[in-house]
Amino acid sequence: MKLSIIFPVYKDGELIDRAISHIKSIASDFDYELIFSVAENDDPLRHSSAENIKIISAPKGRASQMNAGAAVASGDVLLFLHIDTRLPETAFFDIQKTIEDKGFSVGAFSLKFASKRISLKLIAAITTIRSKLNKMPYGDQSIFIKRDVFNALGGFFDEPLLEDVLLMELIKRAGLKVRILSSVVITSARKYELNGIWKTVYSNRKIIFLFKMGVSIKTLARMYYRRKLNE
Repeated sequence: MKLSIIFPVYKDGELIDRAISHIKSIASDFDYELIFSVAENDDPLRHSSAENIKIISAPKGRASQMNAGAAVASGDVLLFLHIDTRLPETAFFDIQKTIEDKGFSVGAFSLKFASKRISLKLIAAITTIRSKLNKMPYGDQSIFIKRDVFNALGGFFDEPLLEDVLLMELIKRAGLKVRILSSVVITSARKYELNGIWKTVYSNRKIIFLFKMGVSIKTLARMYYRRKLNE
């Protein structure tokens, strides 16, 4: 099994080298490639592609950047990874076992934040439990999916928000099995710490609630990004 790890990058170009080092430290003898899909008009790239590393430019937006990365991927399985998220040491083995031994087409990891705050530990635990119950992981849980399945589904909807939710709803409608691994990814808590932990939780849940009530994603995106500009 070859794994294509796709990083959408926006204003985080300085983290590319760190991400490469992290993956190399846990890859062992597994076959993989790294694809950094950098937003157009972002800071100039200071990195050149090397063996098993691709750095591409794509229209700004997490969905469009991840789709662009998937389009040039050669792996059997795609892993969509935030550049400030760290995989567990067993990640490659866990993904291979899930896809090959367990027969799942889609999976994601349990969640932990890079913080000692009790509130963030609680939020991560609730997120993990929720995803194990409803099989609807979010993007910060590092979703992985067989490449042929992803292509058959048409990839991420090119929307400015909730691209992970829309993909998981499509997967659920297709009747595909989703496995939430017990192994944990550790992701940055900076958006919570910068914007306020419970304020961020409230804002996120409000967006999801309004989406479920039928509010259009474009309207939600205007609300979401206007709030971020005002903070």
